[in-house]
Amino acid sequence: MKTRNKWNKIEIILWAVLCYSLVFSNSAMAIEKGTYTAPTTASYYNPDTGEIDDGGTKNAEIGEGMVKSVLGNKAFIETDGATTHVTVRINMISNITKVSFTARDSNGSYYNVSAKKVSSNSSKDTSDYRLVLRDPGAWIRVVTYVVPMGRDVIFYGRVNVTSATPGKGDFKSTLTIEETVKAENKSQEKAKIVKTIKKDEVDENKVEKQEKKQEVKEEVKEEALQAEELETNSDKEDPLSGVEGIIEVAAIENAIDDNEEKVEKHSPFLFYSLGILTLGGVGALLYFKIIRKAR
Repeated sequence: MKTRNKWNKIEIILWAVLCYSLVFSNSAMAIEKGTYTAPTTASYYNPDTGEIDDGGTKNAEIGEGMVKSVLGNKAFIETDGATTHVTVRINMISNITKVSFTARDSNGSYYNVSAKKVSSNSSKDTSDYRLVLRDPGAWIRVVTYVVPMGRDVIFYGRVNVTSATPGKGDFKSTLTIEETVKAENKSQEKAKIVKTIKKDEVDENKVEKQEKKQEVKEEVKEEALQAEELETNSDKEDPLSGVEGIIEVAAIENAIDDNEEKVEKHSPFLFYSLGILTLGGVGALLYFKIIRKAR
C-alpha cells in the first residue's frame, strides 16, 4: 500500500512537471535584435485552469472555433535589445467594439499590457495591436466585446517564439528595427572589411620588409664573395703579368744590358792592372832572394 502511494506521488509530480513544461516551454525565449514573424496559438480555455472564463460553457466548442478565427494566425515580433513589441492581428473587427490585453507573468499572475492600434484594413476586416511584453512567448488574455453576442468574450493566445522566422511580413514596423539591424549589419561588415584590409596591408608590409631584408642580405653576400674572389685571384696572379709586368721586365733587361756594357768597357784596364801587379810581385820575390845570398 505504501509503495502504491509512493508511486502515486511520483506520478503526480511527473504530471505537474510535464504540465509546467507545456505552459512555460514557449516563455522567456531569447530573441536577438531584429524583426520576426511567428505563428500563434489561440484557446478559449484558460491554460492554467482548463476552464472557460467568460461563462460560455454551453457553447464551448463554438467558442473555441470562434476565437481561433478572431486571433490572426501570424504575429509580428520586433526588438531593439531593450524593448520587445509583439503585434497581434484581430480579425472580424467590424463585429468587435473593444479590445483589451493582459499578459501572464512568470509567477502565473496577469499584468496590464500597453496596447496600441497601429493599423487597420477595412477590406480584410482586421486591426493590428502592438503590445509591449516582458516575454514575447507569454500567454496573452484577450477581452473583446462581440456585438452579435452582446457580451464580452475572453480567450487566450500566445506567439510561438520557437517557430519565429526573420522578416515582418505584411505587418507595420514601429521600432524601425529592420533599418537599424541592416545599418548595424552593414557597419559590422564594413568593419570586417576594413579589418581584413588592414590585416592585408600589415601582411603586405611585412612581406615587403622581409623581401627588402632578404635583398640586402643577398647583396652583402654577393659583395663578400666578390671580395674573396678578388683576393684569391691576386694571390695566384703572376706579378710580372700585364702591362706593369711588361714594363718591369723591360726595366730588368735594360739593367742587365747596362751592367754587361760596363763590364766590357772596363775589362782591358783590369787585365793590364792585373799583369803589372803580378810582375811586380815576382820581381820583389827575386830581389829578396838575391840580397840574402849576397850576405
